[in-house]
Amino acid sequence: YLNPGNTSCKACATNGREDIKNHALSPEDLGLPKPRFYSRYYQLDKATWVFILLGRAREEVKKNLLPEALPLYLEALEMALSIPHPTGILNSLNDLAWYLKEEDPVYALSLAKKASYYLGYYREDVENHLEVIHTLWEIQRITQDLQLCDTAIILNFLDKKLSRSQKRNFKECYLKMFQTCKTLNLNLETSFYENSNDLRTYLKKHILSLSNASRVSGISRSKLTNILKGKVKHIRGNTLQRLIKHLNLKIDPLTTPWPLIQEAKKLKIEAKLKDNLSSLKSLSPSVRIVLFISKTL
Repeated sequence: YLNPGNTSCKACATNGREDIKNHALSPEDLGLPKPRFYSRYYQLDKATWVFILLGRAREEVKKNLLPEALPLYLEALEMALSIPHPTGILNSLNDLAWYLKEEDPVYALSLAKKASYYLGYYREDVENHLEVIHTLWEIQRITQDLQLCDTAIILNFLDKKLSRSQKRNFKECYLKMFQTCKTLNLNLETSFYENSNDLRTYLKKHILSLSNASRVSGISRSKLTNILKGKVKHIRGNTLQRLIKHLNLKIDPLTTPWPLIQEAKKLKIEAKLKDNLSSLKSLSPSVRIVLFISKTL
């Protein structure tokens, strides 16, 4: 033990500290790589470990090693869900969806939709987490997902909540997204459309045989001819729905003529309604009541 009153002892202590400083060289001083420690302590602290896993995954992505990054992202997601850790859940899902959008767009879309679900579940300030909505938008654009129209409705709502200062700081990709979504305003009550030149051009491109199109759709050959030649000035939604269903038209919500987008959306809603009714029929009456009450509260 050192005696505080003994000056010689104090001098020894001071000299000892100086010796330690001189010999405690950093790894860089010795020409060695800087060590990184992921101890068991961090694994016990799950929230910390989530961020460590995310950091390691992003480092692999920077090195173009996506296969090595994926298991780290999935481990981070699993751990974040077990806590639960909202920020970890959103970051894991959003990163996974973004980096997989070219490799596996269908799977990426399911991840982006989950991220959007958890965003709405955990966060009230959705406008401050536009990276999640932007990822969903981009993947829906790539996959030509008709629900992009629904995302546009959300974005148009958020646009009204954003301040001018927030918009000034937007990334270029966000500005483009908001500008595009303003053109996607569905009006599902409309069922009567102008037979525009754009619509006729699109239909001519996909109707390769009038006889075959008439046979599969149940629309007379003469009526189809009048539509394509522009002799019919307006076209009913029911007619467009027949063409969409029986010609298997691929609807792109950003390039397909608007009347076809609207009628395709109606078909999707009807199909979903039928699926839901079929699911309800398989449930007991008591479960149906509970489900109905939970959905309406």
